[in-house]
Amino acid sequence: MNPSPATAPPDDPPAVSTTLLHQAADPFRLMVDVVKDYAIYMLDPVGRIVSWNTGAERIKGYKAEEVMGQPFARLFSAEEVAGDKPERVLQVARDEGRFEEEGLLVRKDGSSFWAVYTLSAMCDDGEHIGFSVVIRDITERKQAEEELRRSEKRFRSLISATAQLVWTADPRGESMTIPRGIPISGLSDESLLRSGWLQAVHPEDRAGVAASWRTAIATGQPYVNEFRLRGADGHWRHMRARAVPVLDPGGRIEEWIGAGEDVTDLKDAHEWLRAVLNSALDAIITADQTGVIQSVNTAAEKVFGYPAAELVGRNITSLMPDSDLARDGDDLCNYLRTGQTETIGAVWETSGRRKDGSAVPIELAITAFGVGDARYFTGVVRDVSGRKKLEAQLQQAQKMESIGRLAGGVAHDFNNLLTIICGYSDMLLTELPPADPTRTPVAAIRDAGERASGLTRQLLAFSRNQVLEPVVLDLNDVVEQSESMLRRLIGEDVTLVSVLAPALGRVKADPGQIDQIIMNLVINARDAMPRGGRVTLETKDVVIPQAQLVYYPDLKPGRYAQLLVTDTGQGMTDEVKARIFEPFFTTKEAGKGTGLGLATVYGIVKQSGGHISVYSEVGVGTTFKILLPVVHEAIPPPPSGESKLCPKGTETVLVAEDEEAVRRIARISLETLGYTVLMAENGADAIRLAGEHTGPIGLLVTDVVMPEMGGRQLATTLRSRHPGLKVLFMSGYTDAAVIRHGIIGVTDAFLQKPFTPLTLAKKIRDVLDKTT
Repeated sequence: MNPSPATAPPDDPPAVSTTLLHQAADPFRLMVDVVKDYAIYMLDPVGRIVSWNTGAERIKGYKAEEVMGQPFARLFSAEEVAGDKPERVLQVARDEGRFEEEGLLVRKDGSSFWAVYTLSAMCDDGEHIGFSVVIRDITERKQAEEELRRSEKRFRSLISATAQLVWTADPRGESMTIPRGIPISGLSDESLLRSGWLQAVHPEDRAGVAASWRTAIATGQPYVNEFRLRGADGHWRHMRARAVPVLDPGGRIEEWIGAGEDVTDLKDAHEWLRAVLNSALDAIITADQTGVIQSVNTAAEKVFGYPAAELVGRNITSLMPDSDLARDGDDLCNYLRTGQTETIGAVWETSGRRKDGSAVPIELAITAFGVGDARYFTGVVRDVSGRKKLEAQLQQAQKMESIGRLAGGVAHDFNNLLTIICGYSDMLLTELPPADPTRTPVAAIRDAGERASGLTRQLLAFSRNQVLEPVVLDLNDVVEQSESMLRRLIGEDVTLVSVLAPALGRVKADPGQIDQIIMNLVINARDAMPRGGRVTLETKDVVIPQAQLVYYPDLKPGRYAQLLVTDTGQGMTDEVKARIFEPFFTTKEAGKGTGLGLATVYGIVKQSGGHISVYSEVGVGTTFKILLPVVHEAIPPPPSGESKLCPKGTETVLVAEDEEAVRRIARISLETLGYTVLMAENGADAIRLAGEHTGPIGLLVTDVVMPEMGGRQLATTLRSRHPGLKVLFMSGYTDAAVIRHGIIGVTDAFLQKPFTPLTLAKKIRDVLDKTT
């Protein structure tokens, strides 16, 4: 109702008892004047205002003197007056005794407010004497209702906009309402759900979900869980649910409000990321800024030896050896805390500590990232022990190669000298009568030359530069044939056992060199067991796949015959193992070893295309493992015996040798056997002699490595002038040097220095008699 200005009553008021009205108004006025929260006033029977309390002044804004005697219609708007609303309100009150309405009213200043106003008829002894009006300001309630309405609207809009499953439940959690959510198989939206909703939970998750929900109900604590729920399409969806209790003023639970988020896509993404991380060969670790590990991949378990459950929650510094922690721990912690570092680079090479306490060399790359205000770090850890091993092997191989080149050069010079010593002593022994007292010292010289030749052969074997004569053989046969000799060598306090694999693959190697490998290893084993023990020779077939080549960088994938020589001796330290294949390195007392035994084994194995490694523990024993490639060729028949008589000849032999003493012994040896000998001190001299000689030349015997013109170039030059000329190459160098100078063993004859007159005579005769 809004006020209308100067509206006069349409008719004169009917005759009323003024006394009666004042009698009713006076006590009423005294009572209502003190009520300030309600506008209370009275009307006479025709609708004129006859009382106006202080609450009316406050709520409507009019003073009593402004409205007293004014018609009730003045409080209505012009539109309402035009529509006869004031009269209709009074008539309803007359007829029904009461009129009540809720609506907007206006104050004197024109502002509006919400109110409930009630107009009641007053009677005295059945006579109508007027009306009482009560106006209650409900603006605050209306504003609260409007705010609640808007809040509910926003809430429902939010629910409609979200992809989450939103629900409410009663205090006992037994009834659930889903105003909107993700469709669930068998359970529709806007339905009241009882405990049957659990039937939509995956059977494997159901018991845990129910137990967690019961705990939340019993304790009044928030409910948080993650489980699988069947969607309307029948597929399982991963849900993350959370619910909180709504409390009344007394702290009692009125209801539960919860939301469930479909995290299937996130879960799938996490699983995909987890699969990617777990397929990585490097360890990947995430830690917070205090260094506490948050997550790890499968490779981290392998690198550090801990299961993932033990790594998560552990501080990353616990994975560092004490020495590295003392050096880098403070800087690492400072980097994790601040992201600043002075010593840690993009890739940091350090060591990790495994669960068993052992150290593993690693490369570590750390990257920082943030989640909200929190700082996290991802570390990529690469186990570089394989690379370190390869680097050590490369360094060892380079060192051995350098020593081998030195040994090969020394052996060449020794072989020239030994050819002279052994050659002349052989000739002297041939000429001296059996009873001549000088035979004894000459024989001693000859024996010393032979022993020295043995040493140079070992040097050549180590340097992988000796000339081998490989044949197809069975390692089992070689082991069996050597057993009787080995038993005599090792003595009665050492037990020799052979464990030979049946149908062992055949290998191609020099049988004499394989004998030497076995003998050297068994003698070493014997010396490592001064109080006796056990030596085991074992053979087996093995296959080396591509994936294992990191442990065998010198091999190719394929099938190999393996020879293991194991003793129960003293074992070796790591320092000794690092040097055992070096020539002249020995742990034996002076005079009890040359230090060439294992160096010889190493060289023979490498030159035969194989691999050798050693495993040893101090106080436990040692195992040498040799791998030789298997070949698919038949074993040849054994060779027939050879004559020890020097074969003679009458052909012309041209000898080119830069060592004068070797030339002399070759001349004496060959001329004694009937050959015509042309001696040249170098290639140019040989070409000159060949040009001056008028008869045929049956054979060229030339040193491979000579100053200015090597043996290959000399042979090529002479063959162009003397077609069909046969050639015998000789050298104190090894086959590696020979190959570098153009010799191909299959098509050219070769004689290794040092040689004896008998060896030279047989080789020359073989070459001359060979048909081309």
